[in-house]
Amino acid sequence: VGRLHQLKSLNLSTNSMVGKIPDELANCSQLELLDLQGNSFQGRIPASLGRLQKL
Repeated sequence: VGRLHQLKSLNLSTNSMVGKIPDELANCSQLELLDLQGNSFQGRIPASLGRLQKL
């Protein structure tokens, strides 16, 4: 996913995902919508996501 630099919307809701939210999402510089609800991610939200100015 981190290689999809033009990605604008990513809906991964309700997929029973576990683990940490990947730092590589910050490479999606055009991302406007990120929906991760309904999963079991653990840990902190990566600070790198703060670089996503359109999110």
